[in-house]
Amino acid sequence: DAPDLEVLQAGLDVYDPQRAGGPAILNSISDLRREGLALRGRKPCRVILLLTERRTEDGGTTCRNAEEEYQTARSLYEEARSLGYSPDDIFFDPGIMPAGADTEGRLQRTLRTLELIHSDPELGKCHASVGLSNFTVMLPRRRPDGRPIRSSLESAFLTLAMPLGLDTIIGSQTIDSFLTLKSDLWLTSCALYAAELVDQFTADQVENHPLFQLLLETMHHLRPAGDNE
Repeated sequence: DAPDLEVLQAGLDVYDPQRAGGPAILNSISDLRREGLALRGRKPCRVILLLTERRTEDGGTTCRNAEEEYQTARSLYEEARSLGYSPDDIFFDPGIMPAGADTEGRLQRTLRTLELIHSDPELGKCHASVGLSNFTVMLPRRRPDGRPIRSSLESAFLTLAMPLGLDTIIGSQTIDSFLTLKSDLWLTSCALYAAELVDQFTADQVENHPLFQLLLETMHHLRPAGDNE
């Protein structure tokens, strides 16, 4: 994940698809650095295509509307396909602006871009992705009464975007950070020891949900009584 093509190349060169369980995903290639698509020649990979900027006769500029982002998607798609990328290798990223700073209706443009791509017979066979955590990054985590803010807005966005082809997100939501365990040295030591035991009992890249649940229950038992953080 880097805008610098040299960094992407260095990461791709040392990436081990067997250990990772699949090919690398380059994040991201835009119209202004489309030469990065040729990195596939070094090692099979997938790619996220950023649609918020485009080349012009004067160099480059940001896309002003959904139609320009769609045309950028078509141009990048055609070049990617010519270099051997399959539709399943391609992820379109229309960008998403923080809700707290969206004074120009950027969210509506994102949804419109997704709609145009999804309705295209060729582009619709590809994936669509956004950095979901960017959407709520400038907002407080909770209301005064303790109810969450960010997760509710993110869920609302996904409700609108998924029918338009969005099938991939970049980001994560903290469900329980166990902050009180981190503030006590003895509890931190116990928690780290439990995590180390789980690591020793599990094989690499093998899911073990019951063991994860046991670890989660252990963390809850370690947490001081009355702490509902």
